[in-house]
Amino acid sequence: MTLAQEAQDPDTHPYAYGCMLKIFHVDVKHKGALSRTGMSHRMDVLWIRWFENDESYAAGWNVRWLDCISFVNASLPGTFGFLDPTEVICATHLIAAFAHGLTSHLLQGKSIARLDTEYNPENKHEN
Repeated sequence: MTLAQEAQDPDTHPYAYGCMLKIFHVDVKHKGALSRTGMSHRMDVLWIRWFENDESYAAGWNVRWLDCISFVNASLPGTFGFLDPTEVICATHLIAAFAHGLTSHLLQGKSIARLDTEYNPENKHEN
């Protein structure tokens, strides 16, 4: 869970949700004109598959109901991304919404991003 990038609008959902797929530790060397040293340094990044918030679902403090989220369709740009670990606010517990059924259409075929081939609920409730 992170702060949403477009949270300047008061009507926009304030958080973005993602599923961490992998943690990468990379050695980075800056070679630009503003580089101060030729030394490399370690950088940690999270590989994320993003969720989208279901705006049609009545949720939030006013209705006393958890947000409903689902994976973004893998065919859309921005479905996967990298994130600085310091941007993570906290981990969340997701409750599968089995009443909405299972899906495989959001991520077609085999993928290392698929966490479990037997279990992929369409929607989840953020807790």
